[in-house]
Amino acid sequence: MTRKIFTSILSVTLIVLVASFAIILACMYGYFVNEQKAALNNQFGVVAKAVDQEGWSYLDDVDTGDYRYTLIDGKGKVLEDTFADPAKLENHADREEVREAMETGEGKSTRFSKTLTEKTDYIAKKLSDGTIIRVAATHLTIVSYILVMLQPMCVVLVIAVIGAALMARRAAVKIVKNINEISFDDTDDEGIFRELGPMIEHSEKHTGERMRKEFTANVSHELKTPLQSIMGSAELLEAGAVKAEDVPEFAGRIRRESTNLLNLVNDIISLSKLDEKEPLPRETFNVAAVADEVEASLREIAAGRQVSLKVEKTGMEYLEIESVYQLVREIMYNLCDNGIKYNKAGGSVTLGLAGEPEYVTITVSDTGIGIEQEHIDRIFERFYRVDKSHSKATGGTGLGLSIVKNAASFLKGEIDITSTPGIGTVITVKLPRK
Repeated sequence: MTRKIFTSILSVTLIVLVASFAIILACMYGYFVNEQKAALNNQFGVVAKAVDQEGWSYLDDVDTGDYRYTLIDGKGKVLEDTFADPAKLENHADREEVREAMETGEGKSTRFSKTLTEKTDYIAKKLSDGTIIRVAATHLTIVSYILVMLQPMCVVLVIAVIGAALMARRAAVKIVKNINEISFDDTDDEGIFRELGPMIEHSEKHTGERMRKEFTANVSHELKTPLQSIMGSAELLEAGAVKAEDVPEFAGRIRRESTNLLNLVNDIISLSKLDEKEPLPRETFNVAAVADEVEASLREIAAGRQVSLKVEKTGMEYLEIESVYQLVREIMYNLCDNGIKYNKAGGSVTLGLAGEPEYVTITVSDTGIGIEQEHIDRIFERFYRVDKSHSKATGGTGLGLSIVKNAASFLKGEIDITSTPGIGTVITVKLPRK
């Protein structure tokens, strides 16, 4: 994406530079041509009047510069010329400016050289005695101006291209960086370009619709699975197709699936509340007490999976916060529960609390199976499972980390994760104390 933006910006810049050079050159050429024509008209008017009064001899004492004067009789024969021998010049009766002067008293024309690098302007005027005086001035054409200015223009263009490339690169990197830093959880971020607002709104709408569809489909699937198991077991029991000794097993299956179903419904309700962003009651409490409560709730589960669970606390004087108790508890509970479920026998889960004047940091580290880098950006998606078979076996709903992310966002907190496959995962949630 950066390359495409860079190429587009550089291309537009080059087009603007070339167009600017062309416009400037055309304007300068037009200005000089007009000045030359004005000077030619002024000098010719003075000379024509003087020759009409004093004769051709007037030009003997005048410096005409690069202007060529010619005296022509009424039939087109050249009588005098300041640049050549009149006897060697052909009849000028067919010349456009001479013909117009004979008919109307004054004539003008312009003729280009064969190479188009020069052009000659002619002005002819009929004098009182019937003769025609004509002046000719040769000028460079715009082609010649381009050839003359080509070298300095190329130097300027090269410098401009280098500068434009550097600026285009910087702009491309900045644009991509701002796009990558767009947070759809906080669309009022002043760090992004205001021009991206419509795109963000469109993306939010599109993303929201897509997420709702995916969520509905996933919920339907997740609800259907335990319900089918419960219904199947219940039908067999109702039909008397289960042996007496197998009844406890079927009853246990119904209980487990009902528990999974209840957990799923509770998680969906929690997410719905967070999605609605309804105000939740805040209170002042000590997160150390919450951590101890979570540890007590999961102690038996951890022991059953041969995983040790412990709580570590630092900065005790800053562990009291003003926040939503239930959300803080769900963050700790879900992170620890995940650490236990995706651990190995003999592994450990540590719930760490670190109090600071402005923030409380909750860190849950485990020695579990870890997460591949390709999955890290997606594990907070609803119903996303890295190992689906393992999740089903442990009874996970696939919503735990989504609840953690949404709860942290609701509390204006920050979340970070690092994981190494086969070694473990560390998830850190930083919450403001007020």
